Amino acid sequence: MENDRDKLQRLLDYQLGLDSPEERRATQELISKDKEISTLNAALEGCIKPLASWQDEEPPADLAQRTMARIADYKSAKVMAQASAAIAAGRSSKEIAQAARSAARERTARVTWLLGNLRDMVAVAASITLIFMFFSPTVRHAREIAQRQKCATQLQMAGMAMDNYREDNNGYLPTVNQQPGEVWWAVGKNGSGYNSNTRNIFLLAKEGYMPVEAFLCPGAPRKRTIRINIPPEMLQMMEDFAGRDQINYSFRLILQNENRRMIKSPEAILMSDQNPIFADFDGHKKELDLSNRPALMQVNSPNHKGEGQNVLYIDGRVTFSNGRYVGPGLDDIFTIQSKVRYQGTEQPDTNDVFIAP
Repeated sequence: MENDRDKLQRLLDYQLGLDSPEERRATQELISKDKEISTLNAALEGCIKPLASWQDEEPPADLAQRTMARIADYKSAKVMAQASAAIAAGRSSKEIAQAARSAARERTARVTWLLGNLRDMVAVAASITLIFMFFSPTVRHAREIAQRQKCATQLQMAGMAMDNYREDNNGYLPTVNQQPGEVWWAVGKNGSGYNSNTRNIFLLAKEGYMPVEAFLCPGAPRKRTIRINIPPEMLQMMEDFAGRDQINYSFRLILQNENRRMIKSPEAILMSDQNPIFADFDGHKKELDLSNRPALMQVNSPNHKGEGQNVLYIDGRVTFSNGRYVGPGLDDIFTIQSKVRYQGTEQPDTNDVFIAP
Protein backbone atom coordinates (compact mmCIF):
# COMPACT_ATOMS: atom_id res chain seq x y z
CA MET A 1 0.00 0.00 0.00
CA GLU A 2 1.29 3.43 -0.93
CA ASN A 3 2.20 5.94 1.76
CA ASP A 4 1.82 9.71 1.41
CA ARG A 5 5.34 10.11 0.07
CA ASP A 6 4.76 7.48 -2.64
CA LYS A 7 1.51 9.16 -3.65
CA LEU A 8 3.22 12.54 -3.87
CA GLN A 9 6.00 11.05 -6.02
CA ARG A 10 3.39 9.43 -8.26
CA LEU A 11 1.59 12.76 -8.71
CA LEU A 12 4.86 14.59 -9.37
CA ASP A 13 5.78 12.09 -12.11
CA TYR A 14 2.27 12.50 -13.51
CA GLN A 15 2.50 16.30 -13.67
CA LEU A 16 5.98 16.28 -15.25
CA GLY A 17 5.11 13.53 -17.73
CA LEU A 18 7.76 11.18 -16.38
CA ASP A 19 5.46 8.19 -15.92
CA SER A 20 4.70 5.36 -18.34
CA PRO A 21 1.32 5.16 -20.14
CA GLU A 22 0.23 2.40 -17.73
CA GLU A 23 1.25 4.44 -14.67
CA ARG A 24 -0.50 7.51 -16.12
CA ARG A 25 -3.78 5.64 -16.53
CA ALA A 26 -3.52 4.25 -13.00
CA THR A 27 -2.83 7.74 -11.62
CA GLN A 28 -5.78 9.22 -13.50
CA GLU A 29 -8.03 6.53 -12.06
CA LEU A 30 -6.70 7.23 -8.56
CA ILE A 31 -7.33 10.97 -8.98
CA SER A 32 -10.89 10.37 -10.12
CA LYS A 33 -11.68 8.09 -7.17
CA ASP A 34 -9.80 9.70 -4.28
CA LYS A 35 -10.94 13.21 -3.38
CA GLU A 36 -7.88 13.87 -1.20
CA ILE A 37 -5.53 12.83 -4.00
CA SER A 38 -7.51 14.95 -6.45
CA THR A 39 -7.11 18.01 -4.21
CA LEU A 40 -3.38 17.36 -3.79
CA ASN A 41 -2.98 16.93 -7.55
CA ALA A 42 -4.73 20.24 -8.21
CA ALA A 43 -2.44 22.00 -5.72
CA LEU A 44 0.65 20.40 -7.25
CA GLU A 45 -0.47 21.38 -10.73
CA GLY A 46 -0.83 24.97 -9.58
CA CYS A 47 2.74 24.94 -8.27
CA ILE A 48 4.24 23.40 -11.42
CA LYS A 49 2.22 25.37 -13.98
CA PRO A 50 4.42 28.51 -13.77
CA LEU A 51 7.36 26.42 -15.03
CA ALA A 52 5.78 26.52 -18.48
CA SER A 53 6.69 30.20 -18.73
CA TRP A 54 10.03 29.98 -16.93
CA GLN A 55 12.80 32.00 -18.53
CA ASP A 56 16.36 31.74 -17.23
CA GLU A 57 17.89 35.16 -16.58
CA GLU A 58 21.51 36.11 -16.00
CA PRO A 59 22.35 38.78 -13.36
CA PRO A 60 24.10 41.94 -14.67
CA ALA A 61 27.81 41.29 -15.20
CA ASP A 62 28.82 44.41 -13.24
CA LEU A 63 26.48 43.82 -10.28
CA ALA A 64 29.32 43.23 -7.78
CA GLN A 65 31.26 46.33 -8.91
CA ARG A 66 28.15 48.51 -8.74
CA THR A 67 27.35 47.26 -5.24
CA MET A 68 30.85 47.97 -3.88
CA ALA A 69 30.86 51.43 -5.52
CA ARG A 70 27.61 52.32 -3.78
CA ILE A 71 29.04 51.16 -0.44
CA ALA A 72 32.11 53.34 -0.99
CA ASP A 73 29.95 56.36 -1.89
CA TYR A 74 27.90 55.85 1.27
CA LYS A 75 31.01 55.70 3.47
CA SER A 76 32.51 58.88 1.96
CA ALA A 77 29.23 60.75 2.34
CA LYS A 78 28.99 59.75 6.02
CA VAL A 79 32.57 60.92 6.81
CA MET A 80 31.91 64.26 5.09
CA ALA A 81 28.68 64.68 7.06
CA GLN A 82 30.44 64.03 10.37
CA ALA A 83 33.20 66.50 9.52
CA SER A 84 30.70 69.16 8.46
CA ALA A 85 28.78 68.68 11.72
CA ALA A 86 31.96 69.16 13.75
CA ILE A 87 32.84 72.38 11.89
CA ALA A 88 29.30 73.71 12.26
CA ALA A 89 29.49 73.09 16.03
CA GLY A 90 32.56 75.32 16.22
CA ARG A 91 34.93 72.61 17.36
CA SER A 92 38.68 73.01 17.23
CA SER A 93 40.80 71.47 14.49
CA LYS A 94 42.04 68.89 17.04
CA GLU A 95 38.48 67.88 17.88
CA ILE A 96 37.61 67.69 14.16
CA ALA A 97 40.64 65.44 13.56
CA GLN A 98 39.63 63.19 16.47
CA ALA A 99 36.07 62.99 15.05
CA ALA A 100 37.50 62.04 11.66
CA ARG A 101 39.72 59.33 13.22
CA SER A 102 36.72 58.02 15.17
CA ALA A 103 34.67 57.95 12.00
CA ALA A 104 37.48 56.13 10.22
CA ARG A 105 37.69 53.47 12.97
CA GLU A 106 33.91 53.08 12.86
CA ARG A 107 34.11 52.80 9.10
CA THR A 108 36.83 50.15 9.30
CA ALA A 109 34.76 48.15 11.81
CA ARG A 110 31.69 48.40 9.60
CA VAL A 111 33.63 47.37 6.50
CA THR A 112 35.10 44.40 8.40
CA TRP A 113 31.61 43.38 9.51
CA LEU A 114 30.22 43.93 6.03
CA LEU A 115 32.97 41.93 4.34
CA GLY A 116 32.49 39.07 6.80
CA ASN A 117 28.77 39.00 6.14
CA LEU A 118 29.35 39.59 2.45
CA ARG A 119 31.46 36.43 2.32
CA ASP A 120 28.57 34.55 3.90
CA MET A 121 26.12 36.08 1.46
CA VAL A 122 28.36 35.27 -1.49
CA ALA A 123 28.68 31.69 -0.25
CA VAL A 124 24.90 31.38 0.01
CA ALA A 125 24.47 32.96 -3.42
CA ALA A 126 27.04 30.58 -4.89
CA SER A 127 25.23 27.62 -3.35
CA ILE A 128 21.93 28.80 -4.80
CA THR A 129 23.58 29.30 -8.19
CA LEU A 130 25.03 25.78 -8.12
CA ILE A 131 21.64 24.34 -7.19
CA PHE A 132 20.04 26.28 -10.05
CA MET A 133 22.71 25.12 -12.49
CA PHE A 134 22.10 21.53 -11.42
CA PHE A 135 18.31 21.55 -11.46
CA SER A 136 17.51 24.02 -14.27
CA PRO A 137 18.41 21.60 -17.13
CA THR A 138 16.45 18.88 -15.35
CA VAL A 139 13.39 21.12 -15.06
CA ARG A 140 13.67 22.11 -18.72
CA HIS A 141 14.04 18.48 -19.78
CA ALA A 142 11.03 17.44 -17.71
CA ARG A 143 9.02 20.28 -19.21
CA GLU A 144 10.00 19.22 -22.76
CA ILE A 145 8.94 15.63 -22.03
CA ALA A 146 5.62 16.89 -20.69
CA GLN A 147 5.10 19.06 -23.79
CA ARG A 148 5.90 16.12 -26.06
CA GLN A 149 3.42 13.94 -24.19
CA LYS A 150 0.70 16.60 -24.38
CA CYS A 151 1.37 16.98 -28.09
CA ALA A 152 0.92 13.21 -28.55
CA THR A 153 -2.33 13.40 -26.59
CA GLN A 154 -3.63 16.14 -28.87
CA LEU A 155 -2.77 14.10 -31.97
CA GLN A 156 -4.57 11.11 -30.46
CA MET A 157 -7.53 13.42 -29.93
CA ALA A 158 -7.35 14.33 -33.63
CA GLY A 159 -7.32 10.64 -34.53
CA MET A 160 -10.46 10.00 -32.47
CA ALA A 161 -12.11 13.09 -33.99
CA MET A 162 -11.40 11.71 -37.47
CA ASP A 163 -12.91 8.35 -36.52
CA ASN A 164 -16.07 10.08 -35.31
CA TYR A 165 -16.17 12.18 -38.47
CA ARG A 166 -15.89 9.07 -40.64
CA GLU A 167 -18.74 7.39 -38.82
CA ASP A 168 -20.95 10.38 -39.61
CA ASN A 169 -19.76 10.75 -43.23
CA ASN A 170 -19.91 7.30 -44.84
CA GLY A 171 -16.31 6.45 -43.98
CA TYR A 172 -14.75 9.53 -45.59
CA LEU A 173 -11.92 11.51 -44.04
CA PRO A 174 -12.51 15.23 -43.43
CA THR A 175 -11.86 16.82 -46.84
CA VAL A 176 -13.18 19.87 -48.65
CA ASN A 177 -13.75 20.15 -52.38
CA GLN A 178 -10.04 20.40 -53.18
CA GLN A 179 -9.37 20.44 -56.93
CA PRO A 180 -6.06 19.44 -58.57
CA GLY A 181 -4.15 22.60 -59.46
CA GLU A 182 -5.36 24.63 -56.49
CA VAL A 183 -2.69 25.90 -54.11
CA TRP A 184 -2.62 23.73 -50.98
CA TRP A 185 -0.13 25.77 -48.91
CA ALA A 186 -1.93 29.15 -48.75
CA VAL A 187 -3.31 28.80 -45.21
CA GLY A 188 -5.94 31.40 -44.38
CA LYS A 189 -6.09 32.82 -47.92
CA ASN A 190 -9.59 33.05 -49.34
CA GLY A 191 -10.76 33.18 -52.92
CA SER A 192 -10.80 30.88 -55.92
CA GLY A 193 -7.61 29.05 -56.70
CA TYR A 194 -6.66 28.83 -53.01
CA ASN A 195 -7.88 25.85 -51.06
CA SER A 196 -5.23 25.04 -48.46
CA ASN A 197 -4.78 21.55 -47.09
CA THR A 198 -5.51 22.81 -43.57
CA ARG A 199 -9.13 23.40 -44.61
CA ASN A 200 -9.56 19.63 -44.44
CA ILE A 201 -8.84 19.26 -40.73
CA PHE A 202 -10.42 22.64 -39.98
CA LEU A 203 -13.69 20.75 -40.56
CA LEU A 204 -13.03 18.90 -37.29
CA ALA A 205 -13.11 22.20 -35.38
CA LYS A 206 -15.87 23.78 -37.44
CA GLU A 207 -18.22 20.83 -36.96
CA GLY A 208 -17.42 20.37 -33.27
CA TYR A 209 -15.36 17.18 -33.37
CA MET A 210 -12.27 18.82 -31.82
CA PRO A 211 -11.54 22.19 -30.11
CA VAL A 212 -9.68 24.60 -32.35
CA GLU A 213 -7.15 25.30 -29.57
CA ALA A 214 -5.93 21.68 -29.75
CA PHE A 215 -4.31 22.32 -33.13
CA LEU A 216 -1.47 24.21 -31.43
CA CYS A 217 1.40 22.01 -30.25
CA PRO A 218 2.56 22.97 -26.72
CA GLY A 219 6.18 22.41 -27.73
CA ALA A 220 6.14 24.82 -30.69
CA PRO A 221 8.08 28.10 -30.60
CA ARG A 222 5.84 30.71 -28.97
CA LYS A 223 6.47 33.30 -31.64
CA ARG A 224 4.66 31.02 -34.08
CA THR A 225 1.48 30.53 -32.09
CA ILE A 226 -1.50 32.65 -31.09
CA ARG A 227 -3.88 31.10 -28.59
CA ILE A 228 -7.30 32.63 -29.05
CA ASN A 229 -10.82 31.51 -28.27
CA ILE A 230 -12.99 31.49 -31.38
CA PRO A 231 -16.73 31.57 -30.60
CA PRO A 232 -18.75 28.74 -32.22
CA GLU A 233 -20.78 31.20 -34.29
CA MET A 234 -17.56 32.64 -35.75
CA LEU A 235 -16.22 29.15 -36.51
CA GLN A 236 -19.29 28.51 -38.64
CA MET A 237 -18.42 31.53 -40.77
CA MET A 238 -14.80 30.49 -41.33
CA GLU A 239 -13.51 28.12 -44.01
CA ASP A 240 -9.96 27.75 -42.74
CA PHE A 241 -7.63 28.68 -39.90
CA ALA A 242 -6.86 32.39 -40.00
CA GLY A 243 -3.16 31.66 -40.48
CA ARG A 244 -0.25 29.41 -39.59
CA ASP A 245 -0.07 30.94 -36.12
CA GLN A 246 -3.32 29.10 -35.27
CA ILE A 247 -2.17 25.64 -36.36
CA ASN A 248 1.25 24.02 -36.22
CA TYR A 249 0.34 20.47 -37.17
CA SER A 250 0.45 19.16 -40.73
CA PHE A 251 -2.09 16.86 -42.38
CA ARG A 252 -1.76 14.30 -45.14
CA LEU A 253 -2.42 15.96 -48.49
CA ILE A 254 -5.72 14.64 -49.81
CA LEU A 255 -7.16 15.86 -53.11
CA GLN A 256 -10.65 15.40 -54.45
CA ASN A 257 -9.63 12.86 -57.05
CA GLU A 258 -8.15 10.54 -54.42
CA ASN A 259 -10.01 7.83 -52.57
CA ARG A 260 -10.98 9.71 -49.41
CA ARG A 261 -12.22 6.65 -47.61
CA MET A 262 -10.23 5.31 -44.69
CA ILE A 263 -7.05 3.61 -45.92
CA LYS A 264 -7.01 0.00 -44.75
CA SER A 265 -3.34 -0.29 -43.76
CA PRO A 266 -2.80 0.44 -40.02
CA GLU A 267 0.64 1.80 -40.96
CA ALA A 268 -0.85 4.63 -43.00
CA ILE A 269 0.13 8.08 -41.66
CA LEU A 270 -2.42 10.89 -41.37
CA MET A 271 -0.89 13.73 -39.38
CA SER A 272 2.27 14.93 -37.63
CA ASP A 273 4.02 17.87 -36.04
CA GLN A 274 4.47 20.81 -38.39
CA ASN A 275 6.30 20.25 -41.67
CA PRO A 276 9.59 22.19 -41.27
CA ILE A 277 9.81 23.03 -44.98
CA PHE A 278 6.74 25.27 -44.88
CA ALA A 279 6.93 26.46 -41.26
CA ASP A 280 8.52 29.81 -42.20
CA PHE A 281 7.38 29.91 -45.81
CA ASP A 282 5.17 32.75 -47.00
CA GLY A 283 2.19 30.99 -48.53
CA HIS A 284 1.59 33.91 -50.91
CA LYS A 285 4.80 33.21 -52.81
CA LYS A 286 4.63 31.28 -56.05
CA GLU A 287 7.54 28.90 -55.60
CA LEU A 288 9.78 27.28 -53.02
CA ASP A 289 13.12 26.04 -54.35
CA LEU A 290 14.77 23.61 -51.93
CA SER A 291 17.90 23.37 -54.04
CA ASN A 292 18.81 26.77 -52.58
CA ARG A 293 17.97 25.62 -49.04
CA PRO A 294 19.27 22.05 -48.72
CA ALA A 295 19.11 22.16 -44.90
CA LEU A 296 15.32 22.08 -45.11
CA MET A 297 15.57 18.64 -46.67
CA GLN A 298 17.06 17.25 -43.44
CA VAL A 299 15.71 19.07 -40.38
CA ASN A 300 12.91 17.83 -38.14
CA SER A 301 9.76 19.70 -37.18
CA PRO A 302 10.39 22.93 -35.24
CA ASN A 303 7.72 21.92 -32.70
CA HIS A 304 10.11 20.10 -30.37
CA LYS A 305 13.35 22.05 -30.86
CA GLY A 306 14.19 19.99 -33.94
CA GLU A 307 14.58 16.78 -31.94
CA GLY A 308 11.85 14.92 -33.82
CA GLN A 309 8.13 14.79 -34.42
CA ASN A 310 5.03 13.02 -33.17
CA VAL A 311 3.32 11.07 -35.94
CA LEU A 312 -0.36 9.99 -35.99
CA TYR A 313 -1.18 6.69 -37.69
CA ILE A 314 -4.54 5.80 -39.10
CA ASP A 315 -5.21 3.27 -36.33
CA GLY A 316 -4.92 6.00 -33.67
CA ARG A 317 -1.33 5.28 -32.60
CA VAL A 318 1.06 8.17 -32.03
CA THR A 319 4.81 7.61 -32.04
CA PHE A 320 7.71 10.02 -31.65
CA SER A 321 10.26 9.74 -34.46
CA ASN A 322 13.75 11.23 -34.32
CA GLY A 323 13.86 11.37 -38.11
CA ARG A 324 11.68 12.24 -41.10
CA TYR A 325 11.74 8.78 -42.66
CA VAL A 326 8.70 7.13 -41.13
CA GLY A 327 6.44 4.17 -41.84
CA PRO A 328 7.06 0.74 -43.37
CA GLY A 329 8.49 2.30 -46.54
CA LEU A 330 10.76 4.70 -44.61
CA ASP A 331 9.28 7.56 -46.59
CA ASP A 332 10.26 11.20 -45.99
CA ILE A 333 6.83 12.40 -44.89
CA PHE A 334 7.71 16.08 -45.38
CA THR A 335 8.55 15.94 -49.11
CA ILE A 336 7.09 14.61 -52.35
CA GLN A 337 9.46 12.01 -53.72
CA SER A 338 12.23 13.51 -55.92
CA LYS A 339 10.73 17.02 -55.68
CA VAL A 340 12.98 19.97 -54.81
CA ARG A 341 10.89 22.75 -56.36
CA TYR A 342 7.34 23.36 -55.18
CA GLN A 343 4.58 25.64 -56.42
CA GLY A 344 1.90 24.39 -54.03
CA THR A 345 -0.04 22.43 -56.67
CA GLU A 346 1.98 19.19 -56.67
CA GLN A 347 0.30 15.84 -56.14
CA PRO A 348 2.13 12.89 -54.57
CA ASP A 349 1.69 9.34 -55.83
CA THR A 350 -0.77 7.15 -53.97
CA ASN A 351 2.00 5.41 -52.02
CA ASP A 352 3.93 8.61 -51.29
CA VAL A 353 2.89 10.05 -47.91
CA PHE A 354 3.11 13.85 -47.94
CA ILE A 355 2.26 15.76 -44.73
CA ALA A 356 1.71 19.43 -45.52
CA PRO A 357 1.81 22.35 -45.31
